[in-house]
Amino acid sequence: MAISDSSMVVGGKPHVVLRLRKLGNRFVRYGPEYLLACVGFSTYMGLPMILGSLSEWRGYTDQQLGLIASALMFGLFLGSVLTSWLIPYSSYRARVGLACTVGLVSNVFAALTADFVVFLPLLLIGSIAGGVCYSSAVAKLAADESAVEGFSFLLAVIVVVGSLEIAFLPLISGLLMDVGVLMVLGIAYLCPLLLLFRQPGSRSLAGSTENTELQWVRVSTDSHRLVPLLCLVTIVAYFLSASSFWAYAERMGNIAQLSSASIGATLSLANMATLAACLVATSLSRSFSQYTMLVITMLATTLVFLLLAVKVTPVFYILGVIIFFQAWAMASIYQFSTLSLLDSSGRYVALIPGAQGVGQAAGPFLSALVLGTEANYAAMLLFNCLFLVFALMTYIGIVMFNGKYSA
Repeated sequence: MAISDSSMVVGGKPHVVLRLRKLGNRFVRYGPEYLLACVGFSTYMGLPMILGSLSEWRGYTDQQLGLIASALMFGLFLGSVLTSWLIPYSSYRARVGLACTVGLVSNVFAALTADFVVFLPLLLIGSIAGGVCYSSAVAKLAADESAVEGFSFLLAVIVVVGSLEIAFLPLISGLLMDVGVLMVLGIAYLCPLLLLFRQPGSRSLAGSTENTELQWVRVSTDSHRLVPLLCLVTIVAYFLSASSFWAYAERMGNIAQLSSASIGATLSLANMATLAACLVATSLSRSFSQYTMLVITMLATTLVFLLLAVKVTPVFYILGVIIFFQAWAMASIYQFSTLSLLDSSGRYVALIPGAQGVGQAAGPFLSALVLGTEANYAAMLLFNCLFLVFALMTYIGIVMFNGKYSA
């Protein structure tokens, strides 16, 4: 339920205490889920640093590193699919508890294994466990009455934790080698595992957490399975285009004749600036409706691509990157919360990480094929605009088909 502005104002001034209390209550209630999502997603966030450490200390070839990256990404996808299948048949605690245990054990054993033939399957198993953790957390947050707010906080936490991971993993690698990196990734599963059994109701299967999830599964009222499936397809399409831009963002900065330091600073600051988008996403959806904001963010992404397709100048590049990151963050939040509104079973919501992964893997691959035909970056951007337009038109069709989303 939306909270009116008047209820948040005392004496004509914003009631900061109320806002902070509400924020604190959310983190107390869903803190374990935010932590669980970050731990499960940690291999993706720290992938460049993980591969760099393995290359430095184990001397793996580029081909072997490519297999490792593929295994980690494919594992997240498998974990997402597995979670979607398990939701009706397993309790949240049992599923997450087992996944955290498997993630811990597999990463620790991988750290102590020298044989690549054994090492790779262990990483795959650990990544599947991470996918189950991340997907379960996403599905749990989607059950909340304020999914937009929940996903806004989730993305904000992921940005902060991801930045810390990128900063500290090289330091850990320098001190403790690749073994230390893998050990840290494994031991991290202990944090959500311990918090899992400190939540209210953890001593009994009849606890509030279990009942909430099981009730959510049982009251599914989806009359058309095609609608949530279309939402997943549009998530794939949007992340496909967004990941293509991200993959070649540094190259386009060179075309704009910016120095490597300037490009790095622009991308880093734009990434951290997404925190602002996460903080205002909920308020904007209440003021202008979630549907309107989703359309605006998708149009903004498309306009950035069109602008840079016309000409890549330093000003256009910097503005484009900043707008892109804000739009990417808010579009992700609104896409995820949209699916949570249309899927009361939670099974399709659990596939969100899988849809993200498919899009993120396919985007750079397809863009590489376009560039391989001797096309320039303008052609690549225009090619990806097709996926953005498809996603936008599909969402408009969903709104016309299902009126409850536009409410």
